[in-house]
Amino acid sequence: MVCVYRGTYMGVAADFVIKTNAITALSFSGSSYPISATLEGKATYQINRASDGYQLFSEGGLKFTAKVTDSGKSSGIRLDKFALTLYKNGGLYKSVPDSLLQGGNVVVHIK
Repeated sequence: MVCVYRGTYMGVAADFVIKTNAITALSFSGSSYPISATLEGKATYQINRASDGYQLFSEGGLKFTAKVTDSGKSSGIRLDKFALTLYKNGGLYKSVPDSLLQGGNVVVHIK
């Protein structure tokens, strides 16, 4: 999973990239839509200059928890939700609050 959000870093336009590199747990809640899934694992956090992709900062060895909610609609734009929290040494490191998708679609399959 890759999460990218945009902002500024030390006054420079930047892309903030969270890349997961291992999944250690997966759970589901709900039996009909909306349905949610929670993933846990390890991740790397990078900040890249937006103009050319040059890496300005990187931190590895982080733990993450991601929660997604599937509305059940064919397009998840402004309907599906996503939240992501990073932890370092057991403490809160970074957080992307529960947000409606601005593009894409979350799909959680119900058996």
